Amino acid sequence: MLYSLSVFVCLNALFFYKLYGDYKYFVKSDTVVFNLLHRITGSSIGLICFIIPIYWTDMTNIAEYWDRWTIFQDKFESCMRKPFQLNITKRVWFVTILPTALMTLNIVASLLFVKGWKVNNSIFFIGIFGIINLTTGYFYINCHIFRNVSKDINQRIMELIVTKGSATRFREHTELWCYMSHLITDFGIVHGGIYSSTAIVMYISSTVLWFNFAMTLISPENYLVTVIIVPLAFTNSILMVYSEAAYIALSEVGKKLHWQILNSTMCGLVEQTQRE
Repeated sequence: MLYSLSVFVCLNALFFYKLYGDYKYFVKSDTVVFNLLHRITGSSIGLICFIIPIYWTDMTNIAEYWDRWTIFQDKFESCMRKPFQLNITKRVWFVTILPTALMTLNIVASLLFVKGWKVNNSIFFIGIFGIINLTTGYFYINCHIFRNVSKDINQRIMELIVTKGSATRFREHTELWCYMSHLITDFGIVHGGIYSSTAIVMYISSTVLWFNFAMTLISPENYLVTVIIVPLAFTNSILMVYSEAAYIALSEVGKKLHWQILNSTMCGLVEQTQRE
C-alpha cells in the first residue's frame, strides 16, 4: 500500500507540475496551436493518475476472487483429469512489451518535436502508459484464459453428450462449467471500478485526440500529425480490447456452448428421421 501511495503522490505531483507548465504556455502571446493542443491531449490522458484510488477500493475483492480461482484450478484438474496449463507466456510478453515500447518511442518523438516538452513530462507519461498497459494486459490475458478454459470444458461436455457418457461425469462437468461462468461474471464485478474508470478516461482522451488529429491535419504543419497517430491508435485500441476480449470470453462460455448443444440435438433428430 505504501508503494502504491508513493506512486500516486509522485504521479500527481508531476501532473500538476505539467498543468502549471501548460497554463504558463497558454498565457504566452506566441502560443502555437499545435503545441497547445498536444499539451491538452496529454493532460486528458494524465487523468489516469486521479483514478488510482479507485483501484485501491477493488483490491480486497480481487484478493478474494483469486482465492476462488485457486479452488477452480483444483476442481478443473480433478474433473478434467489433466494439469491446468495456461501457455500464455508469449502472449503476455506481446501485450505488455510492445505497447510500452511504442508509447515510449512516441514520448521521445514528443520530446523532439513539441516545443516546451520537458523530461519530467516524459517520466510522467511513461508511468501513466505503464499503468494503462499493465491493467489492459491483465484484462486481456484473463479473458484469453477464460476463453481457453471454457473451450476445454465445452469440448468435454460435447464429448459426453455425443458419446452418451455417464450421468455422474456429465454432472461434474456441468458444475465445473457453472463455476467457470460465475468466475467470469465475478471478474467483471470485482474489477468493475478499475476498468470502467479507465475506459472513461480512454474515451475522453480518444475524443480529444481525434479533435487534435483533425485540427493538425488541416493546419500548415500537418507533418506533425505523426506525433498524434500513435496515442490515437493506443487509446482506441484500449477501448477495442476491452469490448472484444470481454465478448470473446462471454461468448465462449455461453452462446457457443448453447449452439453446439442445439446443433448436436438437431443432427441427432435428422439422423433418426432419415432412418425412419
